[in-house]
Amino acid sequence: MKLLLKEKLFSRSWFINYTLIIIGSCIMAAGYVFFITPHRIVPGGVYGISIVIHYLTEGIFKFAPDGLPVGLMGLIMNIPLTIIGIRVLGPRFGIKTILGFFLTAGFIDLQMLVWGTVPLVEGDVLLSCIFGGVLIGFGLGLVFRSRATTGESDIVAMIFAKNTRRSRNHHTSTEQGWYPFACLRSVRRKRKTGYFHNCQPQGTGIARKPYQKDRPGCIC
Repeated sequence: MKLLLKEKLFSRSWFINYTLIIIGSCIMAAGYVFFITPHRIVPGGVYGISIVIHYLTEGIFKFAPDGLPVGLMGLIMNIPLTIIGIRVLGPRFGIKTILGFFLTAGFIDLQMLVWGTVPLVEGDVLLSCIFGGVLIGFGLGLVFRSRATTGESDIVAMIFAKNTRRSRNHHTSTEQGWYPFACLRSVRRKRKTGYFHNCQPQGTGIARKPYQKDRPGCIC
């Protein structure tokens, strides 16, 4: 199905919207690379699953000794979602969304190649959750401002919103919630000793375990 471009090429709004997509995707990637992935935190959505796959495949493949790239895994999972989105949503599903998730995946792997997996804030998982969440939220907001998305669970939410009476925001929060729990369950089956520790602050009734480099992180 043909993807429609509603904006006039090289117009002022065209430049503004595509600039927002590029900047927003780069900021989102920085949130994952500098704060989320190094502490092995699993957020909701496709990139949460990609982080789990990245650390599960560490040392398995010779061409990727540090694990399969987070951005590449997110891109692979976004492609079938995009195909379904094009077929179900039609022309509403624009080329800007496809560009958004391609750029996000590319920026994540490029920044990880340059920076590595060293956390910008060492020894404080909770603070990394906050900083990472702010950057990802701000970047995603810029992408939304251009009337695009970065793919992943937003596509699923748009499809459900089309066929139900609930808003896209409701479905987005629902999918973002169950993705990491599904990953956590599969990982715990693989490693009985526990793959994640929680990063809840003291006083919440949940014991806070110290961060250990040899044990992957938490779900926040």
